[in-house]
Amino acid sequence: MQRYELVRERALAGDAGGWRCGLGVLQHRGVIAWLHAWHAVVPTPARPTVREPAVTLAAAGVTEQLVESLASMALVALAGR
Repeated sequence: MQRYELVRERALAGDAGGWRCGLGVLQHRGVIAWLHAWHAVVPTPARPTVREPAVTLAAAGVTEQLVESLASMALVALAGR
């Protein structure tokens, strides 16, 4: 009954979003078809948000490796002059 009241309220208010509540089915096919359509709709569960643990570059030891690589590239470039 809540769904019917929701679609009725939206229809009476002239809300353009009434079609989301099945207003088109209700208007063109009737209450029985509207009820069957609502029973056929399976609610989709909300997907849980998975948060990956943040890994800092310093914690992974990547910072030191990056600095060493850049320093060696700079030294090779200077030595090639």
